[in-house]
Amino acid sequence: MAKVLNTRYPFPKYDDYRDFDSYYKAACKALDEIPIDRLFTYPVADGKAFYFIKSMTPLVLQHIDYLDGYQCDPIFLRGLRREDMERFIAAERALIALFSKQRNEHE
Repeated sequence: MAKVLNTRYPFPKYDDYRDFDSYYKAACKALDEIPIDRLFTYPVADGKAFYFIKSMTPLVLQHIDYLDGYQCDPIFLRGLRREDMERFIAAERALIALFSKQRNEHE
């Protein structure tokens, strides 16, 4: 079972930027710096909820306040297991590899 920390992952805040474009560039850069095996995303409403995987054993997640700041229902998150995260990470890696391969074939 996962534990969700009450503190948010250190991430750029919209209020610290003069306009959306500068915030978005900083937020995208910060998101790109998080290793794929430490990032969990889940569809919520018209976007995604973002979480940093602080630890796999025990499973500990920390919310990333990105764009709309969507969060998953705590009941859902508490039910996640390490095996679920490993499966999610493997699927993300496979998706990245697939699109990287396609991009290289078309260049």
